[in-house]
Amino acid sequence: MIFQNKNAFEKMEFSNYKPENNKLISKTFENCKFINCDFSGCNFSDSFFTECSFTNCNLSNVNLKNTRLQKITFFECKLLGINFTEINRLFVKLSFNKSLIRDCNISELNLTGTTFTDCEINRCDFYKSNLSKTIYKGSSLPGSLFESTNLSGADFSEAINYKINPANNKIKGAKFSYPEVLNLLSIFEIEIE
Repeated sequence: MIFQNKNAFEKMEFSNYKPENNKLISKTFENCKFINCDFSGCNFSDSFFTECSFTNCNLSNVNLKNTRLQKITFFECKLLGINFTEINRLFVKLSFNKSLIRDCNISELNLTGTTFTDCEINRCDFYKSNLSKTIYKGSSLPGSLFESTNLSGADFSEAINYKINPANNKIKGAKFSYPEVLNLLSIFEIEIE
């Protein structure tokens, strides 16, 4: 009800909220906090979020068509089946911490400097994305696809379960931890003793 009669929200906190009609179209949120909210299946088309944080929120299968995401933090959130390729690509700045990110399309985006700290990133597609200087510290990435991706200067310290082909991704200056760094060789089907 709170979102129906208003289009702009500034410095507000929303707790334990679930939109009635699952539509938050053409809304503006600035410096807002979302805590324990269920936005699963919600349509955020043409909305603008800047300097907002989501804590323990369910954002599964949200529609982000032409949505602007600037300086957004996700902490302990669930993000399943999201097509991030539809977002407005202007000044995208995201940070993920202790979140579950599964079956998301994160292709062809400029996410330079994005942090994925202590996250479960399962079966996500990063095809042709600029992920230079991104941080994956402590994250697990089983089944995630890195193809024609710029990972220059990325930090995979303490990250696990990633599979990156160094022959078709830019990895100059990227940081990896032992023994997980050996995953870079798995594509070559060699034996290491």
